[in-house]
Amino acid sequence: MQRAGLRRDRPSRIEQLIDHSAALAVHHPDLHRPCLPDAEVIPLAERSYQLYGDEKYLHGIERHRLVTRGILDIADHLRARPAPAPLAMYEFGPAPWLLIVENSAAFTSLRQILAAWPDRSQVGWLGYGAGDQLVASLPTAADSFRERDHGAADLLLYADLDLDGLECARQADAKGRAAGLPALMPAVVANSTREISPSRSGPTRVAGCS
Repeated sequence: MQRAGLRRDRPSRIEQLIDHSAALAVHHPDLHRPCLPDAEVIPLAERSYQLYGDEKYLHGIERHRLVTRGILDIADHLRARPAPAPLAMYEFGPAPWLLIVENSAAFTSLRQILAAWPDRSQVGWLGYGAGDQLVASLPTAADSFRERDHGAADLLLYADLDLDGLECARQADAKGRAAGLPALMPAVVANSTREISPSRSGPTRVAGCS
């Protein structure tokens, strides 16, 4: 059974727009240049409204095959940038790591544990995110690191294991690396010692995409 919206008998407005633009770029190299060369790069929803009077007209363009393959570039051609919801992050101490948790119960427990940790120098960031939201929002962690002048050498992920989850973790890792973040590592939490560390032998829990 296919998910709603994944199959259409007719191409959507955005597919028609991008396909037409790509055809011009491929067959007419002289047109392969910014359509708004002097425009400031602004959030995609604002550019969409400016061009089409609809903030959602270009929604999802970053996932279109022609964009993911590098044929069209959102920043170069539309002078726009995606503006995903930021990753929820909490800074508990100066340690250079970020632990991301997808389960709200586990997040609440770890938040209490880290808040009461006796040695503040041992704790760092705690984040909350899962699935597609994590894939979209992980790059925003780089902004938080810069704003607080507190980066992370380790990005740790504690979440459920399934096939969709592995794919989401892969996508989040790729997005994070493109934003200059370190590799996303599966985390192991030892309940007996409450110690959190990267999994070196393989993931026991990784992000779910549900």
